[in-house]
Amino acid sequence: EKPADFGPLAANVFIDFVPRLDDKNAKVLQHAVSSLMRVVPVLGGSLDGACAELIPALAANLASKLAGVKKSSGDTISALAAHCGPAAVGAGMRQALQTGNPVVAEGLVPYLLEFARNEGMNNNSKLVAKHIVPAARQIAEDKRTQAACVPLCRELHAQLGEAMFSKKDDILRALV
Repeated sequence: EKPADFGPLAANVFIDFVPRLDDKNAKVLQHAVSSLMRVVPVLGGSLDGACAELIPALAANLASKLAGVKKSSGDTISALAAHCGPAAVGAGMRQALQTGNPVVAEGLVPYLLEFARNEGMNNNSKLVAKHIVPAARQIAEDKRTQAACVPLCRELHAQLGEAMFSKKDDILRALV
């Protein structure tokens, strides 16, 4: 079938694929991440429905001790951000933060920053405010990940100005 015909089934197939992105066998894990990275550009937006499952699984690998797995997982997150719908990617990144640990949060900051910059260039400030500002707030609230969050907070402030702050955002103001 053509990738366009496969679209409605893509999310179901890749949700079933998620356990391979957490495989304890290093070779299986590396192959799974590399395989996913190769199909993302072809399937693109067909994977929107699976982003909420794929991105947290990939983000968990950002804490891996295996350099190849860590790099491939990051590259795959970037590919999903480039080829899938921004709302699906933003929601997937927020889900990754909610389920991940501080090491995952710190590893996800460069991808959140890249996503915020790209969506800012696309004049998609509502999406950035909806998904990335709360993610930055969550990262900034943890003392272990605060320093990593500074570039993200500065980028968000450059894009959104004072509108990014709510009354309870003293922590974000301090990092800008």
